[in-house]
Parts: sequence; C-alpha cells; structure tokens
Amino acid sequence: ADESQRTNRPAADTSDQLVHSEARRGRNVASAKLSEPKFKRNYLYPDNSSEIDNMTPQQRLRSNVEALEVVRTLMKEGREATAEEREVLGRYRGWGGVDLGRAYSTDMMRRSSTGRWGTQTENDKLLSRLADIIDDLDPNGERGVLSAINRAALTSYYTPTAVARIMNGFVEQAGFKGGNMLDPSMGSGVFEGTMSKDIQQRTMIHGIELDWLTGQIARNLYPDANVLVTGYEQAGTADNAYDVVMSNIPFGDLSVTDKTWKHDSSPVRKAAQNRIHNYFAVKMLDNTRPGGLCVIMTSNAILDTKSNQIIREHLADQAEVLGAVRLPDNTFKGAGTSVVTDVIFLRKFKDEA
Repeated sequence: ADESQRTNRPAADTSDQLVHSEARRGRNVASAKLSEPKFKRNYLYPDNSSEIDNMTPQQRLRSNVEALEVVRTLMKEGREATAEEREVLGRYRGWGGVDLGRAYSTDMMRRSSTGRWGTQTENDKLLSRLADIIDDLDPNGERGVLSAINRAALTSYYTPTAVARIMNGFVEQAGFKGGNMLDPSMGSGVFEGTMSKDIQQRTMIHGIELDWLTGQIARNLYPDANVLVTGYEQAGTADNAYDVVMSNIPFGDLSVTDKTWKHDSSPVRKAAQNRIHNYFAVKMLDNTRPGGLCVIMTSNAILDTKSNQIIREHLADQAEVLGAVRLPDNTFKGAGTSVVTDVIFLRKFKDEA
C-alpha cells in the first residue's frame, strides 16, 4: 500500500467488474470461516526484510526495474510467476524519492541517460532499461505508465514490512484467524505478504489498486487473490462484507465522487468525499462486517485536523476504538521520506438486533 495523492482515476475495466461481481455473490461474504488452508500460492515476504525496507534510491530503482522486467516477461509469455520471479517482484518498492532524470518521455529518458562523452553511469543504464520496459508495456501511452511513475516519484512511499508485520500481528491478536480481507489501496501487497503463513492461507484477499503497473505486480505476487485495477469508489465493494479491512491509504485534498452514495445526503458522507483520506476511512468502515476489524494507516490529518471532527465522531459512533498509534517521523526513512503517520485500529460495532 502506498501514501499517494491520486489524481488520475480511470474507470474499472469490464473484466475487473465481472470478477468483483462474482466476489459479491458470495466469495467476500464473511458468514463462513475458512477452516482449511485454501490459498497456498500467494507470496510471503522473508521473515527478515530489513534490507528491502532500507534500500537506497538507486537500489530501489534497480529493484523496480528488475521487477518490471519480470512483469514484461510474464505478460509476453502469458504465464504465472515462478517462486524465483516472485522474489524479484517482492522487492518492488515504489518510486518515492527515486531520481528519474528528465522522464518527460521515454526518448528523453534515453537521451538524458547518456553522458556528454557517450558514457553511462549505473543509474543511466537503469533508466534506459526502464524506458524500454515502458515502451513495451504501454506503447501507445493508453495505460498511463510513464505519467503514473512520475507522480509516484513525488508521492508514493511503501509501508515498511516490519511495520506491516506488527499490524498483522495486532489483527491476529484481535481475533482474526482467516476469512475475507479487503485492502483498498493495495500497492504491491505489503500487508498481504506479511501475514503469518497459516492466516494467509486461510484468507481470501481482495485488493484494489489504482495504478495499472503496480496492479500487475500485485496480481502476480498473489495469484489466489482478487485484485482489481481501478479506483476504490469504482470497485463496487459491498458493505458489511469483510472480516478485515486494512490499508495504507492515500491522502491529500483530492475529492472523490462515489456514485453509490448519491442518494445518501448525510453530512458525514458529503464531508468525506471532499478529502480522499476521509473518504477511504468512512468507506473502509462501511465495508467492514459488524464485529470485524478496520485498520487505517494514514497521515495525521484525520486525528488532528479540526475540520475532520465529523469524521472522527462517525468512526467513534460506528466502531470501538481499539487503539491509535502515532509512528515516529522516521518510520518511512528507508522509503525516502519523513512523514507523520497514524495507525487507527477499529472494531465495528455489531448490530443490536
């Protein structure tokens, strides 16, 4: 999951909507617990992933390029990733803080990566490889791969695996032993890959990722999951349906229009759609089943901003606040940024009837 201000919100493609319709007919209904391990093909991060969490910008660039080369190969050959290829895909860590040079076009990337005397640094060679991948995966620019990478270089910072592992541990201690999980800002799937093996194999993972390229990585890392490449507001997620809803959500002043709320004139939903982080928080709790867990990793805006009091009151009215943790501002240092981040743990109230 990444922290990003998302500005390009494409419509879901037909195949995504069909997959999610199938999920809504029963696969994401949390009425039956999964007693047997059914989902055995999904990726798990190594127990010690500190090296992945603390790569330099150039190391992240190399890891990302190598991961995208795997995606290109898998799409060309029309097959699933091998275990070795999933290890490469698992090292993809987003573009935040990565120097992409003059990435206005792939031709510009190639020209700017060649020195005055025709020499190339290691970073230059990686940028040339990246340009080739972009041209192969998105030759007409219809998928917006280059523009998405450029936006992500300014705003996209991935959750450290150590933090995600601790959050999963809390969810497990709070009673989750398997069932249905929704991650509406999935990224490449850090939360999904840091579950305990036993829980992961008993969990039907539902992920939503706006960025096409990152969505392909998530789909190849988690072949047993239902990963939609679309915006959260377009995914058609069912209310009161998921045992756990957990995500590192986007933040910023971007507004959201959710057509499923068009007949709901409540002040909280009107306010929520004015800020993307507020929208995610309210929508995530809507999707959580009564008695289920909602875990929100976000900026400090939800808890600190005076105008968000209506959002805070709604969350407290609909759920028990199990806890809230403000992470140190160096938590994302290894990802290339310093940002104040909160994690809010909620358990949705059960219906009294």
